[in-house]
Amino acid sequence: YSTEAEIKSLTTDYSASSHGTHVSSTAGGSDVGNGLQGMAPETDLILCGLGSYASNSNVVECIKAVFDYATSVGKPAVVNISLGDYMGLHDGSDELARGIASLTENGTKPGRAVISSVGNAGSRFQSVVKPLATTTEELKTVLGANGYSTSYYPNGYASYRFRYLMYADDYQDFTPTLMLVNLKSGELVDKASLAKVGLEEDEMPVASKRTVKRQNGDDAIVYEFNLSGCSIHNADYRYALIVRADHDGQTIKMVCDGDNNGAPCFYAPASTDGSYDFAANGYSAGDGTIAFNTSVCDESVICAGAYVTRNKWTNYNGEEIQIPESWLTEKQQALGEILETSSYGIADNGVRCPTVIAPGKAIIS
Repeated sequence: YSTEAEIKSLTTDYSASSHGTHVSSTAGGSDVGNGLQGMAPETDLILCGLGSYASNSNVVECIKAVFDYATSVGKPAVVNISLGDYMGLHDGSDELARGIASLTENGTKPGRAVISSVGNAGSRFQSVVKPLATTTEELKTVLGANGYSTSYYPNGYASYRFRYLMYADDYQDFTPTLMLVNLKSGELVDKASLAKVGLEEDEMPVASKRTVKRQNGDDAIVYEFNLSGCSIHNADYRYALIVRADHDGQTIKMVCDGDNNGAPCFYAPASTDGSYDFAANGYSAGDGTIAFNTSVCDESVICAGAYVTRNKWTNYNGEEIQIPESWLTEKQQALGEILETSSYGIADNGVRCPTVIAPGKAIIS
């Protein structure tokens, strides 16, 4: 799309969303009589539409195309990326991170910058990091799920939708075990005893173990459990991950790729009615420690987080809209606070994320 008429006819990215249009107008929109404009209204905007083809390699090609155009017209270029993935090593080995490093000459090329969102999992309990001093210590955590009651399954059922990835800080092997756990008693059920909860042995998900390359070219061992579409035909049970180190001093890192399982991705239910107290028995709850984009784990990428700049606004119908209360604190976040969902953390290679904090709540464009 190159002519003004072609571009105006699009109106939004595609029929289901207008995220790219919103971000673009925030960056460089012109005042059209409503008192609103972007941060750099005189800028030239280049939009690279990928739709369902937003692979890392394609995103890198888009960045290169923008930089090539900037070179042809003799202008500086800043690229904004509002996407990413948490599921991988956080050491700069991500294909997108390496591509950005190359195109920006490790962040030193004059007139070239790439800004990427850090992620939206700061308060979503999507990661667990735990050091294991000895091989007898365990990292134990319950995997949250949506629980349902139904006449078809007299005991209800629990449904999962996401993937879980883990690796050790030294990138060497370790021993993860997926089991079922009774939320009331804390009883663990292994593969041989699945019949008691209505499952066959072949219904227990199996870990995928693979070797991937680190940023320095060395090998790293990664495990992944894909629980998407998995169900437990008894609402009193959930999956639990039990991990042991293969040698003293390993730190285990886990991350989940979803945040709406009906319960935290990783949690340790406390007892409220005399039932089993998971937290008191050594289970770990999730946090946001490594639940941030793997593509920002390189100092060549400017990584953006968000703070609260507005908790209400007036829409185009003149109606005042109030931002919902925090689901963590059940209170309104105060202006100036770091947005609770804004991801954060320190990458395996020491890169601290985010690099900058910018307005990011109820932005109007």
